[in-house]
Amino acid sequence: MFTVTTSEAEINAHTDRVRVPDLRCGLAQCPKCRGVPGGFHFHERRRRSFRLIVDGLVRIVASFLARWRCPLCRQTFTEYPPFALPRKRYVRGHPFAFADRYLDDDRQSYRRAARGDDGSGFGYPCDPEAISARQLDFTTVWRWTGFAGALDPLRRHVARLVREKDPASGLFREVRPVPSRKCRSPARRGLLLNGLRLFAADREYRRLFGFTIFPTICNTRLLLAG
Repeated sequence: MFTVTTSEAEINAHTDRVRVPDLRCGLAQCPKCRGVPGGFHFHERRRRSFRLIVDGLVRIVASFLARWRCPLCRQTFTEYPPFALPRKRYVRGHPFAFADRYLDDDRQSYRRAARGDDGSGFGYPCDPEAISARQLDFTTVWRWTGFAGALDPLRRHVARLVREKDPASGLFREVRPVPSRKCRSPARRGLLLNGLRLFAADREYRRLFGFTIFPTICNTRLLLAG
């Protein structure tokens, strides 16, 4: 089962580094011109709020995103911290954790997955007065499972790496259908099936290489220029 590792303290530490600023861009290649300048200039900070699930409730934590300028093409771009996903308000681990929770159990529903009825809650304890009164909506879990299924190009890339490392891996023999009660259209069935395969590939990748594939998403594939 995919687990959430981001804490509020990690977000606050990132906020302090951007505010000073006391950080370096983690990219070597400019996402605009594809050049390799040897370093980027800090341009500005952009306000961004992140959401954590804490004891079943949503906590909003204010932070920043760093903007960098390429000395070669003079264009600017945004770098996302390891705990963030572009165009997602929740921290990186939540979309994958809840999508994995829903897909891993054939009897699971979106409402039960959002409530955590199986007892596998996510989040970190903190002052109850600092938590908003909102709970995670089940439609958010529905969107997150679709997001995971849309990452099938990543799954195919990971499958190639697994095959190179272990040609006899059981990943290529695993067949798991999607229950009919979980989808009404062929398109949705395809997304759920891709999501199942993605998390299966992640488990096999962790077995062979010792770490998850999802930081790769955040740090390379989904670092957006904009």
